[in-house]
Amino acid sequence: MNQQQQSAAQAHINKYWGTKNCPCCGGYSFTMHPELAVAPTVHEGREIDLNKGTPLIVMRCNRCSYSIFFNGNTIGVF
Repeated sequence: MNQQQQSAAQAHINKYWGTKNCPCCGGYSFTMHPELAVAPTVHEGREIDLNKGTPLIVMRCNRCSYSIFFNGNTIGVF
């Protein structure tokens, strides 16, 4: 993601995520991964299309590495 996209994503996450407590370890410090993850599209026949997918913003707990994903399309980053 470029700096503008990272800033937009961080603003959305800060607005809606609240306390940012990790559901795994209880930590409260997260870091946004600078690159996107992509969840591939799975068709009705259970065929995976690796050329299509949903861009995901990854937030990683700095204590235990638990990761939380936000949909980059629906939050308006892309």
